[in-house]
Amino acid sequence: MRARSKIHFSQGFTLIEAMVVVVILGILLSIALPSFTQMMAKKNTVSGAEAVLSAINLARSEAIRSNRNSYLVVESGTVWCVGVARASGTPSSPCSCQPGASTVCDLLNYTVAEGKNTSLTKTGFDAIQFDAVRGFPLSKTSTVLTSNQVMTLTSQRDSQMAITITLNPVGRLKSCAKTAMAGYPACP
Repeated sequence: MRARSKIHFSQGFTLIEAMVVVVILGILLSIALPSFTQMMAKKNTVSGAEAVLSAINLARSEAIRSNRNSYLVVESGTVWCVGVARASGTPSSPCSCQPGASTVCDLLNYTVAEGKNTSLTKTGFDAIQFDAVRGFPLSKTSTVLTSNQVMTLTSQRDSQMAITITLNPVGRLKSCAKTAMAGYPACP
């Protein structure tokens, strides 16, 4: 009787094969990581701009729908927020969009924490009222706006990723970016 020899094939990888795979993954990661970081910065800036635009549209439509003025409150900085409230507070301080405040906005509170890496700047206003009849923007003391209200969202990682939102005195919204991105044309 003849004994059969069994051939055993080793299962697994050699050390050299594993090291080649690790080196290839390292090269791919070093190529992809900068573009991923840029993509996340762009996404955070665009989502912040969309939240601000959405809040403005909500404040305007709520004023018309309820036949009662409404407020848009904007607090700027690296930890920024927007809020929308029905006109029930005092004109100088309608509400706060920061969580835990004594008078929190009753329709919308959108707060961006430090980790989102975007900052919001605004020109000379704390709150904007929207007229109940036509939805026109007014100052928080119910006077007609005489200048554009401008808010700019900027990525803290890349200052070229900035979106500017302009609300003119008759209520027209215009948004543009420092460099064209994701549905926002470049500002003139």
